[in-house]
Amino acid sequence: MMKKMHIETIYMNMNNDIMYNSLSECDGGKYGQDCGNTCGSCINETQCHHINGTCLKGCDPGYKGDKCTEGNKYYYIKILKFLKIVC
Repeated sequence: MMKKMHIETIYMNMNNDIMYNSLSECDGGKYGQDCGNTCGSCINETQCHHINGTCLKGCDPGYKGDKCTEGNKYYYIKILKFLKIVC
């Protein structure tokens, strides 16, 4: 079950207007507004950043990029198998 932690921030902008910002922290491999986006392949299925989706602890093998969406785990596995054959 995905849980959300609701955070509200009250601040003043440059015109001294009072502004409200409402965010939800997500888990379960989700991020963004209303936890509507799916995290990439973060290492060991760790939770990505709840706002921008970056994988803070790195990517699973075979993936790269801030959100670990570039790459393919099957390509990584094929490389490992090839290296075992050659070595």
